[in-house]
Amino acid sequence: MKDFFQILKRFIPPYKKQLILNFLFNLLSALFTVFSVTLMIPILDIVFETSKKVIVLQPWALNLGSVKNNLYYYITQFNIENGAELTL
Repeated sequence: MKDFFQILKRFIPPYKKQLILNFLFNLLSALFTVFSVTLMIPILDIVFETSKKVIVLQPWALNLGSVKNNLYYYITQFNIENGAELTL
């Protein structure tokens, strides 16, 4: 194992920048994967009709309730106009 690390020490220095970027992009990929799954929940709720349809658009404000309502509104409108298959 000691020999392996000595060989790595010889070959890694030219690629330090790429290793740091690789670590950063892997971390960002994991974060975006978690958020993309979380953002699919409202779409699935509306398509499978487990939540009520939102037909009123609220004025935009910097609070979670307004953002969530408007997101549900746009998903509901897209579902009504294009159907469940295209919404998915």
